Amino acid sequence: MINNYVCRYEKENNIEVKKVAIGHDINPTYGYYGNVNYILYDTNLRALVVSWADIYAINYYTGRDLIKVEMDEEIYNEYFKDKDWTYFDPAEQMVFYNDTLYLMVY
Repeated sequence: MINNYVCRYEKENNIEVKKVAIGHDINPTYGYYGNVNYILYDTNLRALVVSWADIYAINYYTGRDLIKVEMDEEIYNEYFKDKDWTYFDPAEQMVFYNDTLYLMVY
């Protein structure tokens, strides 16, 4: 899904996305059946939730070679601050600026 939105942005704006900044919403937890919760930095989490693996997972599944950069504070404050998602909504969690994707993981 991420790659589809990136491809659409690139096609519509004639620009190649080369960088990605990845952040997490205010409550980055996953709930599983049986009331078992895993939180950030738990080694059992999906790859996008652990900061050391997120860029590798994105590059692997998209076939890209994106460079991970720091989240821009202005972008974060304008689009992501204090938000808590329970499902992936690309229209709200993906912001493009020039050749950079700003992505928030729930």
